[in-house]
Amino acid sequence: MLSTDREEFVKRLRVLFAGLDKPLGEAKETAFWKALAQMSLIEFSRCCDFVLEELQDADKRKEYLRSFSPGEIWQAKRRLRSRTFSRPDHETETTWTGDSWDTRANEALMGYIGDQARLGIHYCDDATRMGLNSSREPTDETRQLIAPLIAYKNAWATDMREIHSEKGFVSKDEQVRQFRACMARADEEVKRLREWYATRRAGQAA
Repeated sequence: MLSTDREEFVKRLRVLFAGLDKPLGEAKETAFWKALAQMSLIEFSRCCDFVLEELQDADKRKEYLRSFSPGEIWQAKRRLRSRTFSRPDHETETTWTGDSWDTRANEALMGYIGDQARLGIHYCDDATRMGLNSSREPTDETRQLIAPLIAYKNAWATDMREIHSEKGFVSKDEQVRQFRACMARADEEVKRLREWYATRRAGQAA
């Protein structure tokens, strides 16, 4: 955020803390301002709205009331981003930067696809899986099935970048745990796509 954003930032922060029913003094305002400096004002506003929305859930409200720090805002941003992947063709803010996290994300995804293939799970149409179609020229179905995996591995790379910026490191266990969670969400999207294509094929055959 820019220095000129601070007034609006504080207004949004006070509304958030009012929703949390927590006191907010000048020292805490400054602490949040410094800890969230790398976040844009628009992103911060969206995160505040998202947290206020989550407060409607009793369990989440209890969690926030126990402790609320700038870290919760960063986590809210990651959850908010994950929620935007409800459609595999959704345009996301994640972009290729070519840094080490993008490289690790690609390597992890290739490993995951290989592991899944050994379990008999393939991210392509049946004709491609049986070698009837060239994998070099993927069909629309294959593109659709692989899209959620790409979107979520990009999201993982962005998350790791942010956690590293926030904490200065990301443990191997955390990397693995977060990647598995991303792939689980991606596979939920893939499952729905498989069902949609199966239903369409059944309708065409009828």
